[in-house]
This record gives sequence, structure tokens and C-alpha cells, in this order.
Amino acid sequence: MTVRREGDHVVWSGWRNPDEQEVDLPEFRFDAEEYRTEVERAAREHRREHRRERPAHPLGRLLERYLGRRVDWSPRRGHGR
Repeated sequence: MTVRREGDHVVWSGWRNPDEQEVDLPEFRFDAEEYRTEVERAAREHRREHRRERPAHPLGRLLERYLGRRVDWSPRRGHGR
């Protein structure tokens, strides 16, 4: 996937999977300030827990938990700038 900044948003797009010809996942958009805050919070928690889990696990788990609480996180197909 590609992560990029577009104005006030962070965009996840261009999903790829080496085992699949096509990956049909939509573009995800996040408020850039909220995204930065959540990534910083996840990094702080990761540093506290680094001895118990492999590095990628806490960040993925925390982002999943955060996105699961959000009612406005759902993907928006064709959402332009």
C-alpha cells in the first residue's frame, strides 16, 4: 500500500499483494492531525511494551483498536481531493 499526505488527510491507497493479481480494497482517508496523534501514541505504548511483543504487533493492534472505535473511518470509494 502507499501512504501519502494530501492536504489535511493521510491517504492509504494502492493496495498490493504479491500473491494476488488484483487487490480490491478502497482508498482510506484519515484526518492528518488525528492520524499523527494516534501514531505517536501507539509509538509511546510500543516503547513501553517492546519486551513483550514483536515491533509490528503493538502498532497494528493499536491502530485496529482505534479504527474500530471510529464511526467515520470507513473507506470512501472515489473520494477526490
